[in-house]
Amino acid sequence: MGTVFLMEASVTRLKSLVSLECGLPVSAFRLSMLSGVPLFDCNRLHDYAIEVGVTLRLDPWDGWVPFLHGCFLGHSLTVQRHLSKERAVMRFQLRVALFVAAYLGHLDLAGWLLKRGLRAEEPVGVHPYRQWCYQTAHPEAVKCPVHTAAEQGHLLILKLFISSCVLNLTCLDPQGRYPLKLAIQYGHRDCVRYLSTKLCSVVTLPYLTLPMNIYLQIKRWARLGGDRAASKRCQWHRAPIRARVGDTVLVDGYTQPNKVPLPPISCESNPRPLFISSSPTTSHILTASLESFSRQCGRTPRQNAIYCLTMASSFTERPWLQQLNVARTLAKRTVQRLET
Repeated sequence: MGTVFLMEASVTRLKSLVSLECGLPVSAFRLSMLSGVPLFDCNRLHDYAIEVGVTLRLDPWDGWVPFLHGCFLGHSLTVQRHLSKERAVMRFQLRVALFVAAYLGHLDLAGWLLKRGLRAEEPVGVHPYRQWCYQTAHPEAVKCPVHTAAEQGHLLILKLFISSCVLNLTCLDPQGRYPLKLAIQYGHRDCVRYLSTKLCSVVTLPYLTLPMNIYLQIKRWARLGGDRAASKRCQWHRAPIRARVGDTVLVDGYTQPNKVPLPPISCESNPRPLFISSSPTTSHILTASLESFSRQCGRTPRQNAIYCLTMASSFTERPWLQQLNVARTLAKRTVQRLET
């Protein structure tokens, strides 16, 4: 029954298990066949004809092997030496490093990263080159270092994180679990004892004593207000650290030669397959649907996508991601008009 369940599982589930075993966040690697065929999160293992005993490859981001080697060894100097010169990519690397440090219990590396302004309650997120498709990202991309520290039972790491910010006590993971619940689930008694004691404690301020849960609500409200104020300052003084128009976009996410800026209009005429499946029935249904769309619309799905992107790019006052949402809305309305 276990083997049958695993073969029916999704690639997303398999990546979660691999991340739990190796300590890398799910957004720092991809899985692929030995032949080089990548495994996409939206598919299931049987779509690739994977059987029990098949060997898969774990591919990190291009050029990241020395950086990840330093993370696993806990060497902050090695990590610093191999950081990217691009600010957005560097911040993502630092979040990955803090996640690995929390998984392995590297106290010195974790402390060094916290001094650089990292937050243990901040999700690792996705690579900046992949932010254009964040809506289809792995659900555990929002997992935080404090969660993996609770899963692995590293008490000193948890103490370091909570001493830097008590909001780590109520940080929710993708399944809506607090660090205390994770520690209980994985059977780490020392961590459970420490976290429960902290949650039941009181905070003494000048002329005032508050229960920890009330103090956490106030801190969360203050943090939210500070983040909003910082966001408004960024709009007037500098752009936030995120993908912008003209930045590099990775279509497959990992292969270096395929890093290209996203053009407003595609000049490529060679057709490409939209989906690869081992089931001929699924391929036939998909091909028939695409042909029906082309006949009724007068444009192929690729030409319609380019048309919608071109129309959306005329809204120059909007950020690029909002232009992408406009293009998606136009494409949906095209399909809705054909259905009516």
